[in-house]
Amino acid sequence: MGLWEGGDITGPTISREHGRSTRPMTDSEINQIQVMSHNVLVPNGDEILLALALCGGSASEIAGVCVEDIDIESSTIHFYGQSERLNPIDEWSLEVMSEAVMRIPDSTPMVVRPDLPIQRAAHTLTVRLNKLVNQAGFSSDTELTGVSIRLGAARRVFETDGLEAAAKFLGNQSLDATARALRYDWWAQN
Repeated sequence: MGLWEGGDITGPTISREHGRSTRPMTDSEINQIQVMSHNVLVPNGDEILLALALCGGSASEIAGVCVEDIDIESSTIHFYGQSERLNPIDEWSLEVMSEAVMRIPDSTPMVVRPDLPIQRAAHTLTVRLNKLVNQAGFSSDTELTGVSIRLGAARRVFETDGLEAAAKFLGNQSLDATARALRYDWWAQN
């Protein structure tokens, strides 16, 4: 009947950790990562990647950003994907992008190879963003990941314009999910 009567060949069950909790970066942490990405001998694209994350893009959205998606004059960036939107560009990111749009050809993704499939590109960018966080001196026990960068930028939007604006900035359709991501306990604010 083809039944195995020998020892257990599957081995012990692999226990996995729960996913790392990610918190938004503070303004000082964002400043630290900006300084680190800017002060390099040989530019490697990390500064542009950081700027795009600070504009609210997810890894998959950043993978598709081309020069024509950035409007330097109006300080806005157009993100495509599940939640197509037009986001503002902060002053630091605008300075970085102003230089980048002069060097990168139109219709070419700004931070990944054009022939890279979107899932692979998003994975690559997630790894690069996490590496940026580590290179800036933040250890994994600080609850900071690459996602913390865009959450930190969204936290700034939340503090000035409210939860709905932060949800739109992130491309979220759920205010509850946005509040959880920003660690805003809105139901306890009565």
